[in-house]
Amino acid sequence: AMTGLLLYVVVLFAAAIASRQTLTTEKMGGAFFFSVFIPFFLSSFVRIRAMEGWQFMILLPFLAAFMSDACALFAGMLFGKHKLAPVLSPKKTVGGFLGSVAALLIYGAVLQFGFELRVSYPLLALYGALGSVISQLGDLSFSYIKREYKLKDYGRIFPGHGGVLDRFDSV
Repeated sequence: AMTGLLLYVVVLFAAAIASRQTLTTEKMGGAFFFSVFIPFFLSSFVRIRAMEGWQFMILLPFLAAFMSDACALFAGMLFGKHKLAPVLSPKKTVGGFLGSVAALLIYGAVLQFGFELRVSYPLLALYGALGSVISQLGDLSFSYIKREYKLKDYGRIFPGHGGVLDRFDSV
């Protein structure tokens, strides 16, 4: 992995040198960040796949992230008191934290009563809490990037919803 990363950096700088300084260090940094950072974190799904009971655990990151994102938005629209980051995401509140924890506890009940699996509710609550914090940080980080570059959406597949990346930036 380190050899591949080193080769990637060499190719990136070779492309920059060949571009006669039209490829800025900012663009190189962005290319490096997005092409290394995102796949690195998505590789966690490969590690989950190697675990016993992976069929049930693979949904946990998606549930934590999607429910945190959705509940932060809907709680903000309904109640709107404690904003997460008013400039970056004006409609989102801390309601996503509770939504993520609740979703994982409900998922635990489904696993326990529907599939007769042993479930640790305190561990699911902790995972929901940590998953919410991390997913909101990911979502707000990408919102920061969009604001910095004056983008409304990352793409056109989901018009008005920020694009495909916006659906998965919290994962």
